[in-house]
Amino acid sequence: MVEQMIKDVLERRSQDIVEICEKEHNDLYQLFSETLETIKDQTPDKLDNSIGLLEDLFLQSNTRVMKTAYKMGFKDAQVINKEFINFQG
Repeated sequence: MVEQMIKDVLERRSQDIVEICEKEHNDLYQLFSETLETIKDQTPDKLDNSIGLLEDLFLQSNTRVMKTAYKMGFKDAQVINKEFINFQG
């Protein structure tokens, strides 16, 4: 039960982190999106779905990386905390 609560909290917080990072780095996403639009304008229409897929994959990949990094950082903090407690005791 406690394990599931921790997982739920981590998931909610990692989503918060994703939203914060997206806001802080919106300029990079805008540049990426504008570049894709330029490419889309210069390629045949039959590639539109592939270009859209590239954008989706980019966003999904970034989201997964941020969530994984947050969860790994949390686990590292738990290990460091445990080692610190053992060192003191």
